[in-house]
Amino acid sequence: SADVYTSTWKLQEDGGDKFGTMTVKIDVEGNTNPFQFIEFLCSAEWESDAGILPCPNGKSNPDGVMYVDETPTFETGYTDDEPAIILRPEQETNGEIQGTFFYVKMPAASAFFRTILGCTADKNQCDTDVFIYYRVKGSDTKNLLGSWVEKFDDSIQTINIDLSGKSLQGKEVEFIFRVKVEPVVPGTG
Repeated sequence: SADVYTSTWKLQEDGGDKFGTMTVKIDVEGNTNPFQFIEFLCSAEWESDAGILPCPNGKSNPDGVMYVDETPTFETGYTDDEPAIILRPEQETNGEIQGTFFYVKMPAASAFFRTILGCTADKNQCDTDVFIYYRVKGSDTKNLLGSWVEKFDDSIQTINIDLSGKSLQGKEVEFIFRVKVEPVVPGTG
């Protein structure tokens, strides 16, 4: 039977206003020990340009913020019934935040990385870059699983990545989530 790993992330502006939500789901066949990112928020190592951050980190900390919110609402008006991880990059130009989760044992069977990515309903200035990386234990190589630009456009993105082509079956893998403010290009805003 398939197990589903779920984690929802919500993004937040410098002033503490929420502006984006991303729900991550990994479907794994035959795994008897489901892993949910949200349950291990503070087991991840969180950092920004300011250095390693405490977790959870206060809603107004200028170095970067991460905590759990119980009711994310997307720009489409959809309110999820699952809690969300709130992220706010460091309060500086091109600020970002990154969380590196501990190694997860991948099943021998196939697995999928599934996510819903969107801005929150009340943040029409949402404009971020989202990156998901993975690294196999014993390797120095950080591999890009996917990257997305998320803007407030009254739609959400559904991501569904088959991990079987990544040769991860049976290996210990760490996942790295990185969110940064979309840089402003001179002359466009």
